[in-house]
Amino acid sequence: MLRSQAELGNEGKKDREEVHGSFDDPEGFEMEKLTESEKQRIVSVLRERHANLPCPRCGNNNFTLLDGYFNQTIQKEFKGIVIGGPSVPSVVIVCNRCGFLSQHALGVLGLLPNEEEK
Repeated sequence: MLRSQAELGNEGKKDREEVHGSFDDPEGFEMEKLTESEKQRIVSVLRERHANLPCPRCGNNNFTLLDGYFNQTIQKEFKGIVIGGPSVPSVVIVCNRCGFLSQHALGVLGLLPNEEEK
């Protein structure tokens, strides 16, 4: 999977961008990736909100910002999968050592698009 590598654990370190594969699947489908400005804005807002602590599982300080958005659906039932309805759009940071996933809600971070931007 293509990932943008950002060291969010240490304020003094510069962001690094590295490519680790791609979103291409065997049939040639390519997922749209975040722009550099979107990535920088996400990293900047996470730093402003002090989301720069080490991994809660292994203590590592190096993380990867996944190159896309997650959209967690909210359901009333455990059975089945609901398509559509309420959801929580988020970005995901992955620990580079143990793989711990940290989701950050776009609405709380002020990163949801305005109605005019949609």
